[in-house]
Amino acid sequence: MPETAIKERGLLCTDASVQAIRRGATMTRRVITSNQFRPARGCSWDRDWPKVGSIRPVDGEWRAYLAKYPGVSIGTVRCPYGKVGDGLYVREGFRCTGGGDWKGLLYRADGPDTAKSLCGVNDGRARTLPQRLWPDWDQLVYETRRCCNWRSPLFMPRWASRELLEITGVRVERVQDITPEDAIAEGVTTSLVAALLTHRADKADVGEHYWVHGHGSGESYCERCIDKAVRKAQRLAPDAEIDASRSPWPDGDGPKSCESCGRTVEYTLTDWGVGADLDHFDSYSPGWPLTTHDAFALEQLFDAVCGDWSGEHGPDAARLGFHLLWDSLHAAPKPRYRTVKGRKVIDHYVSHPWAGDPERRQHRGLPWIIYPNPWVWPISFRRLPHD
Repeated sequence: MPETAIKERGLLCTDASVQAIRRGATMTRRVITSNQFRPARGCSWDRDWPKVGSIRPVDGEWRAYLAKYPGVSIGTVRCPYGKVGDGLYVREGFRCTGGGDWKGLLYRADGPDTAKSLCGVNDGRARTLPQRLWPDWDQLVYETRRCCNWRSPLFMPRWASRELLEITGVRVERVQDITPEDAIAEGVTTSLVAALLTHRADKADVGEHYWVHGHGSGESYCERCIDKAVRKAQRLAPDAEIDASRSPWPDGDGPKSCESCGRTVEYTLTDWGVGADLDHFDSYSPGWPLTTHDAFALEQLFDAVCGDWSGEHGPDAARLGFHLLWDSLHAAPKPRYRTVKGRKVIDHYVSHPWAGDPERRQHRGLPWIIYPNPWVWPISFRRLPHD
């Protein structure tokens, strides 16, 4: 019998996701949404989905069961990405370039240098298309008249994709069930996390670290309060030799703050402090957007962890890094649309943060529904050869 071609579906990816795949990532997580849910009679997404306690495969379907009544199913969910053996072609930001006897594509995930490429100039940054794809290129460019404009991943056709993946595993779990090994398989790196934190951490009001030499038990002070602390110590011990000692980036078991005003001061973490901070952020979700204080504390934490996650605390830090990256993408409200008289209008907003309480708020005058710790599809894959 002739060999059956694998079924291929598109996989929308951010620039960071594409870079992770090209570095060797073998897993991705995607939120289960309402359009993937088929409710049982008398059940609904809005009322019953927050009560789900487990999702299990039954007779080739994924069935959702209530947490309070584990034997009661409220419906089934369908994975829109396919099953083991199916293909996924990566859809990413791109633009066309070239013309005449050379035609190519530039991809936004390749970095800022792609924006410097002049339209129609083969400067080595573009992917050269084989001639069999030229008619597709012509149709896309000349019908839309948008040769050099960047295009959204939503509008990437199959022929323009440069990455093809084969699904090797599909399951269902809560996003917080991710293991450190899976976080590393997702392609989380210290550079990704650092890029996420640096902008906020740089805005933190962090003072220089001082302590009173010759008196006291080594309390920390910032540059604004150290003179006052020294004068107080001199009054208490007039015969002692007391002065201010500058202690740049001292090791500690946790964040340092000024004894007088509570302002954060410079510090680095001991190995024990790294473990304590990891435990802290595992039990306390900083939320999104991060405060400048949390961003600075997290930056210090990741600076103390080995860059390739190979140290004692590396795997747990990778999981925390995934947590932060997840919230940066999914904690903010995203619009959901409905059609009114042939036009798409925003009906409500939805977000899927790492942690929190299920609730409804208002955002821009419309309902905002929050589903914390959402159910997700963890999809593992391998890259296939692709021209």
